[in-house]
Parts: sequence; structure tokens; C-alpha cells
Amino acid sequence: MGSRTFGGTLGTQARLRSFNLIGLGLLALWAMSPIGSQAVLRLVSPKLATGTSQITIPYFNTDKESAFANVVPNSAPSAAQIQSSTTITSMFVAAVLGPSDIKTGTTDLWGNVKIPYQSSLGPTTGGWVSPNDSAVYSSLTGIPIAALQVGSTDFTMESSYMELSCGNMGVMSSFNGLQPFDQDADNVTYSSSNGTYHGYNTSNTTFSSNTSTATWSLGMETFISPEFNKSLSTNSSSKHCQPGDHSYIASPCYFRGLVDSQPGTLLFQSLDLPFDPNSGPPTIHTAYCQVQQIYVESNITCDRSSTTRDCRVVAQRNSERTHAPSVLTPLSFPEIFDAISLGLPRSFGATDSGSRSDNSVFYLANTSTQFIVNADGPASFTNVPDEVFAQRLGQLLNTYYTLSQTNTLMTEGSPSIIHDNISTLGTIATSEEVYSVSWAWFSFLFIATMLMLLAAIASLILDRLTLNPEILGYASSTVRDSKYVSLPSQSGPMDGLELTKKNRNFLLKMGAIQQSGGWHLAVLDQDYAIQTRGSMVYV
Repeated sequence: MGSRTFGGTLGTQARLRSFNLIGLGLLALWAMSPIGSQAVLRLVSPKLATGTSQITIPYFNTDKESAFANVVPNSAPSAAQIQSSTTITSMFVAAVLGPSDIKTGTTDLWGNVKIPYQSSLGPTTGGWVSPNDSAVYSSLTGIPIAALQVGSTDFTMESSYMELSCGNMGVMSSFNGLQPFDQDADNVTYSSSNGTYHGYNTSNTTFSSNTSTATWSLGMETFISPEFNKSLSTNSSSKHCQPGDHSYIASPCYFRGLVDSQPGTLLFQSLDLPFDPNSGPPTIHTAYCQVQQIYVESNITCDRSSTTRDCRVVAQRNSERTHAPSVLTPLSFPEIFDAISLGLPRSFGATDSGSRSDNSVFYLANTSTQFIVNADGPASFTNVPDEVFAQRLGQLLNTYYTLSQTNTLMTEGSPSIIHDNISTLGTIATSEEVYSVSWAWFSFLFIATMLMLLAAIASLILDRLTLNPEILGYASSTVRDSKYVSLPSQSGPMDGLELTKKNRNFLLKMGAIQQSGGWHLAVLDQDYAIQTRGSMVYV
């Protein structure tokens, strides 16, 4: 009767100091009540469920033809060519003057993944190598990847970039004159003789303006043979990289399987500004660079949510596919270098009448956007190592050339369609919030519920089997007030629990006693009670 609640059960056991199987059973039974209550609260909880699946991922093919491939030398540009050149220039300026953390980060301004120079990742024995804090990216723009889904996607990507090795950096008092590209006697477009540096001098103007000269120039001295353009015209559908591809007009991929070729040398020249012709000859910074096309396979991870996308190269190795010799680069094609030599040095519109070096030249001295914007006077290369200069000049070349391939795709971030793409299989891991059932707490809840149910059923059954009426209050109070039970004299002032504890070994029976006045309820000493037809009588 003192164990009608969980707290009452604990209190009764503590006060009676009577520990037995019945008390242990009561504690175990009532323990199901708080455990069951906690089980209800902990039965269901939210969690993230992760699933993986294979998907096809299209990405931009770096072998794709450039918009420069259709430019005809010494001819008036079309409206489309002028618009394309303006778009490329605007995006190039945005990339060079973008935030410094974006320029050194894993993605470009538009969220496209950037490919690092493999040479900046440390030594490799032919296997995978992971980028670290010293990784330098080959371009300020990345490679568009189509239709990225929400989740974490892992895949490998084939790509290529130009890498320079520069030396013989020095100072001259005049520009090395560059020769233009012409048609030869057989009307072969872009005919040139190797061994002579070709390109646009600083005094040349752009397609769309006759006032935009330059303060620096690029020249190249080795190109694809004119016989290539003679036998396969610029618009030839047979000039492709592989069956099913669109025609790549000027791309090294056409020469897959070629055993050897002659390397080309790039000439860089930059005028120090301001320049006063009355004070003596100008200062011209020069550098000679060997150019190679590097083919790599990169392991990419892209994490995309409904609002953000973060892609990065997590490992890289040399491409295991068949490619053209590394000495053949996009600059080996006269039609490509012709446009780059004209447009790249004039992207910022600097002229030799200015008071500072061109922004592109300042980038070669220091890539910080704050430095580029605020610097004045001539750019200094005194503290720029040859390797660093080569990396930065390569970044400018790769950025400008890549924009000529992808300017219509670059700003989309993750375009829905990339024509003439490369596809690869990737694995996407997606997470969604679901409700999870704890089977341990479910078991506790089930056991507690069943025990409470069984206790209720047992209570009904025992109530039907009990012949005596219910007595409320402590049974010990009934014992104390019974005239049929003799208790020690000191039991009088004790409360029910103390009296019960004092007489824990006193065996009693409760029943109806018949006297002259009728039947009434009594508690008897068990030794003096007998059972008669279901009722107790006092002897």
C-alpha cells in the first residue's frame, strides 16, 4: 500500500529496511514507468541519411577549338569576332583584378574548378599526388562542369594546360622586332618561317580600335608547318581529333601519336613606364620561355547545396592517355598565337604614353589585386624568381586562351549542357533528413507498456478473487486499532511505517468475525485464527 508510485516504492523500501524479493519486484516493476516515459521521448529522432549512386558527368574538353581559330590575318573582323573579343577581354580583366583569395583558391570567380600546375604539387613517381598549401593553379579560370547535382560528387577529369620554363631574363634598350603572319605565294594562310619571332609589335592596334597600342608584347618562333594548313584547309571537316568529335581547327589533339616535334620559344618584352625619349633609351625587360603542353588527370570533389557549390582538385597524376608531343601547344598554331599576341597585351588598354606599367605586367611582379590597382611607375622583376615569373605568365596565357574556348560557358558555373564535352562516371553521395526509430528504446517502451498492461489485468483478476473488502490507509493502522491483536505498549505513538517496521515478523490475517451483533472486519494474530467456509473466526 506504500508502493502506489515510483517515488513511494523507493521511499517505502528505504524506511522499512526490509529488502526481499517482493520489494525487488516492486522496484523493477515501477522502474518501467520512468524508463517507458523516456523511451517515448527518445523513440524517434531526426538524423541524416546518406546514399550513393553512379552518375554521368559531362565536363568541358580542353582540346576544344578556340574562337581564335577562325580569325583570318590582315582582314577586317566580323561583328561576331569583335563581340567575342570584347567578351574575352572583359572576363580576362575581371579574373586578373578579382579578389586575391579567389585567384589563389580552388575555383574561379564563377565557381569553375581550377587545375593546379602538377609541378607545384611536389615530386611524383607516376602515381597520384595531392595538392597542398603550396599548390599554384595553372589558370585564373577553371573548367566548366555540367549539371552538378545537390550532394557530394567525386570523379576524375582529363585536362591540359600550357606550362612555361623561363630563363635568360634581362634588360634591353629596344624591342626585338616581331614579324607579322602572312599568306605565302601559294596562298597558304599563316605562312611563317621558323627561327624568326612572329607576333604583334607594341605599335599595332586591335581589331576594334586604332588607338589601343601596348606596352608589352609576345613573340613565338616555331609553328606548325604551313603544309598542315595547305593540305587541310581551316574549315576542313576531316581535321578532327577523334571519330564523333566536332572539327578542331587548331588543336594539338590532331597530332596524337606524333613521335617528336621541335619545341617553340616564347619571347616576352615589356617597356618600363613612364618613358621619356629625351632622357635616353628605354628599359625593356625580356624573357625567353620554353612552352610545353601538360596533360593531367585530376580527381575532383564537388560539394553542392541548393545555393552554393564548392569544387576542388584533391589528387592529380599524369594522364595515361595518348596525346600529342608536349612541345606542341595551342601557341604552335599561327592562327591561335596571332590573336593572343594581339589581344592579350592590350586587354587593359595601356599605352606607352601612360605613367605606369600595364596591369598584366604588374600581375607578373605581384599577384595581389591591391598591388596591381595601386602600383605606380614601372613594374619591377628584381625579386621575382624565374620559376615564379614563368608560372604567372603561364597563368595569363592559359586564362586568355581558355576564355577563347569557353567564354559562353564560363559564367554559367554549372551549365546544363556542354556541347562537344567529355563525360566521365562519378559517384554522388546525397544526404537527407529523416526520422530514425531507436530499436533499443522501442524495446524498453514495449516491455514497459506490456508490464503496465499485465499489472492492470492482474489487478482486475485479484480484485475478483479477493473475498475481503478493501481497507484504505496503512494496514498497520488497522493492526494498531484491532482489539484482537496484542502489540507492545510502546507501539501506541508510532506511525504506520514505524509500527510495521517494528513488528515485521508478526504474522496476521484479516477476515470477517461473527459476533452476536453480526459480522465485522478484523485483523487477527495468525496463530489464533481459523478458516471456516472462506471467513475467519476468532478462537
